[in-house]
This record gives sequence, C-alpha cells and structure tokens, in this order.
Amino acid sequence: LDTIGSTLGPDNDTELFLFDATGNLLAANDDIAAGNYLSRITIASLGAGTFYLAAGGYDMTGAAGYRVSSASVEAGQIIINGISLAPSAPPQLAAVSLVGNVQTFRLNGAQGRTYTIERSANLQPASWTADGAPVTLSTPEQTFTRTLGAQDRRVFYRATEQP
Repeated sequence: LDTIGSTLGPDNDTELFLFDATGNLLAANDDIAAGNYLSRITIASLGAGTFYLAAGGYDMTGAAGYRVSSASVEAGQIIINGISLAPSAPPQLAAVSLVGNVQTFRLNGAQGRTYTIERSANLQPASWTADGAPVTLSTPEQTFTRTLGAQDRRVFYRATEQP
C-alpha cells in the first residue's frame, strides 16, 4: 500500500496505519525513504480477512483499537495505490458572467478529473450534446468560457464526469 501520487500541502507528507478486523495495528509508515515523505506499507503475506487502512497527512498517531488521531496541517488529495481515497463529489457548474455572447463558468469538482460540458435548449434527455472540449481540473475550482451562437436564445449547461 502506498500514497504515491498524493498531493498534500504544504509538504506532501503522508502517514499510513493498517489494522486487522479486530483492531490490531499490523503496520505503520511515515516516510518511504529519506527525502521521500510519502508512505508505503509492505507486508509479505496477509491471510484472508478484512483490513482497515487509515491515511492522512504527517503528524498522526495510531494504536491498537483503531485509534488514530491527527494534528496534521497537510491538506489535499490522498491517493492509495493510484486510487483517490475519497470518492469525487458530483461536479458543480455555475455561471459567472455573460458578456456579449461569451458565457463564463466556474466548475468545482475533483482535481485531476475530466468533465464533459454539455448543453441543451430544452432540458430533454435526448437534447444534451457535448459543448467544446472536456475540462480537466488542475485545481478543485476552475473558470472557463463558452461562446453562444447568434441563434441561441436560451441554453442550459451541465457538467458530467468522464469515467
């Protein structure tokens, strides 16, 4: 188990704690190696069963009984074995301004995820069509623009996450 790919600030410093089904602390790790503040737990063999992993920013403590506490100031996205620890929330798309025929939007979603921007004139399920290039968020909130055609009187927009 590792936190490679995590993006925490200010130091990108993680910690991991692995527990068995009865709360015994099986392993913990602060730093993979000197100068690499991400974390990795390697166990040669685990029997079948249920295991629990606690992950967070540096300055955590863990003990038997699933006891984990944190005084960490690290914040951001934690990745476990290449998968985001927390599921992404549905995207939120908000109009910011309309100047002439240029509509400016704010898209909130998961950093690193890609969203398709769609438009519809009547909100009917079959009427939604992709509008412009997909947007991949480099930060959890991003602003982008779309240009309305001269014939557009009423256009609705939505963002959907690409698989």
